[in-house]
Amino acid sequence: MYLCHMNFLAHAYLSFEMPEILVGNLISDFVKGRKKFDYSLPIQHGISLHRSIDHFTDTHPVTAEAKSLFKADYRLYAGAFMIISWLLTAMNSRMNRHSLHFQRRLMNN
Repeated sequence: MYLCHMNFLAHAYLSFEMPEILVGNLISDFVKGRKKFDYSLPIQHGISLHRSIDHFTDTHPVTAEAKSLFKADYRLYAGAFMIISWLLTAMNSRMNRHSLHFQRRLMNN
């Protein structure tokens, strides 16, 4: 269950703080086929974004190789695990930049 929540967090992070994109990105797994067109255009874009992220994760050669390392333990969720790994790396990088900026501000005061 934790892995599923982290996958949602990764997709939320990749919604670029745009609420309707976020909605589409988070509901995409539950919207099948042409039902996507029942939603507003921005939500449709979020659904498409989610599917593009999943497609990229599922088909990229580097990701496929990395997924093979986790396949035995995570099977179906190996792709989600790769998204989460990327998210944690990106968040760590962003936090380090903010932390460095904050440290510099403290030192200058």
